[in-house]
Amino acid sequence: MNYRGYLFAIISSILVGLHIFTFKYIEKYNKLYYLIFLSLSVLLWICSRYFLYISNKTLDIVLVHLFLTCSIFVTLILSMIIYKPNYDIVRMIIGIILAIFGVYLVDTSIKTNN
Repeated sequence: MNYRGYLFAIISSILVGLHIFTFKYIEKYNKLYYLIFLSLSVLLWICSRYFLYISNKTLDIVLVHLFLTCSIFVTLILSMIIYKPNYDIVRMIIGIILAIFGVYLVDTSIKTNN
């Protein structure tokens, strides 16, 4: 099994989550910090696309895209840490477990030609 593709897909997902979270975080600061966070957001987007490209070389595109959608976990965790919204933590943990189980099911359903 090639773990390198999985690693790059996960890194890309984390970078996309950070990229998306910076949009909300930008609203808190003045013009100077706005430009810094905007530049950081663009850099994160570019880096995520590079890691996506690398992971596409070894993984099925469906699986790479599935990992990419897991970027919502990054935005969720950052939102919980920084904004401290009132979530029902039990339902949230159940939802995360179901989502991870779904990723596992899709991963194991893809047949390789090896």
